[in-house]
Amino acid sequence: MTPSPRVNVQFFEDGHRYLLGGKEAPSVTRILGAEGMTDYSWCEDRHRDRGSKVHRIAQLISRGWCGSTVEEVVRNSRWDPAKTTPEIVGYGYAAAKFLLKTGFQPILVEQPVGSTGLEACGTLDAVGKLPSGEILLPDYKSGRPAPAVWLQLNLYAFMLEETYGIKADLLAPVWLQKDGDFQQWPPKPPGGEDLTIAISAVNCYRWRVRHKLL
Repeated sequence: MTPSPRVNVQFFEDGHRYLLGGKEAPSVTRILGAEGMTDYSWCEDRHRDRGSKVHRIAQLISRGWCGSTVEEVVRNSRWDPAKTTPEIVGYGYAAAKFLLKTGFQPILVEQPVGSTGLEACGTLDAVGKLPSGEILLPDYKSGRPAPAVWLQLNLYAFMLEETYGIKADLLAPVWLQKDGDFQQWPPKPPGGEDLTIAISAVNCYRWRVRHKLL
């Protein structure tokens, strides 16, 4: 059962817009990009299209997954590889392999979250439990994760706790790969320098907006 939100966050795919408590709010990706923490100038439409499709497949596989092999996880999911562009299929098997190898059971998938204090929003890929009982907040990437992924994850964890009262124990970038394999960066707890820098980026962004420098 999906927990009830404590903060009213609305996401609109058209224009990738967020409303937080009925007011327009910037996304985490917009903030980090504006503050120079990320650089996607190299990114072409095909890369963005691939990323969107991979996230959609991971979403279809993640919800209530079950199986003892990667093939079973895929077969029992709502994703149909036969109806997927061939060059994307391997990423779906990589997502299934991640779930199977880690035992990660999602609680929320592709869920918008926000913070009234930060006046910002974002959509986390998933949050759920590991067999150890720890709460993991992963972020799926179809390309090698950049260093700013830790800032992104820390902001998502901060917003997740405010929106749903769920506190993440661990954060981890997960690189889903075309060959059906994945790489998970060693998980880290939220907080510390990464959170400090992430919140500083949000504050800098808000200051620049307030002074009409953006």
